[in-house]
Amino acid sequence: MNKHKSDILDSLSFNSTLGEVIRILYSIALNYCILRSVDKEKVIMLSKDQLVALLERGYSENKVYDLFDLAENKAFKPLDSEELAVELAEENVLAVSEEYGKIMKFTEANENIEPEYPSWWEIPLPLVILLKGKIIINKTANNLSISKSLMHIKTSSLPLKQKEFFVTLKEKDNKKSHSVLFKQLGNRVYLIDDVTQDVETADDIVWWASVGKAFASKIESEGKIMIRDGEETDQFELEEEISCVWDGRNIGKLRIGYKAERPKTSKRNRRRNRKKNEIC
Repeated sequence: MNKHKSDILDSLSFNSTLGEVIRILYSIALNYCILRSVDKEKVIMLSKDQLVALLERGYSENKVYDLFDLAENKAFKPLDSEELAVELAEENVLAVSEEYGKIMKFTEANENIEPEYPSWWEIPLPLVILLKGKIIINKTANNLSISKSLMHIKTSSLPLKQKEFFVTLKEKDNKKSHSVLFKQLGNRVYLIDDVTQDVETADDIVWWASVGKAFASKIESEGKIMIRDGEETDQFELEEEISCVWDGRNIGKLRIGYKAERPKTSKRNRRRNRKKNEIC
């Protein structure tokens, strides 16, 4: 296959128009088109003549994915692939999926549709395949405590155009929530990671940071100041010290008190001090 033809096929998808499909069929001299929808788990077949008829009826700007609805609404009748199995067994057809187009043998293109599993699908890491209507998990993911919750995700509501996103899962039995990170590794394939502990720790840090800020505002409103143990501050009158502990580790003491003012000196005393300095 030359590069030009390969580029044309790679540009095909369910978002292509029927007008584009018919032009490609003519350019590669094929008579049949088979639509293979992983999301719908469905395969339908139609001829070049049927596509031409749809174009003549004003459907040229419709998308390829519209053909499934058009078939259900009886705008056209898909070909019976079983009846054509012997006649077309070795004939090439244009196969179009959600993401790309391919020239395939009829028998191969007409096989039952299923997700494309990568060769590394069974590595010892939790992987999932996200389809429009369901989720498929590998053995490692199936062994996770959240596996049942994973299977109830409504994939249609997920931001699948993003490379990474979070999903909150809730366990029905104990109402516990899990924060799961989805990281895309390939077409429809994602690595998942239960980051509940990390999220809880982050929430904890934010909470105590806000508590600290509120406490500092209260101390300042009372005319007091706060310093960390070890900081040098002139004229500081200590009122109290608080030990600060995080995750079982003492990270220092907070000192609370007042900033003492320097005693004022009279003009006479200032003159005396200047004379002393001059003598010295």
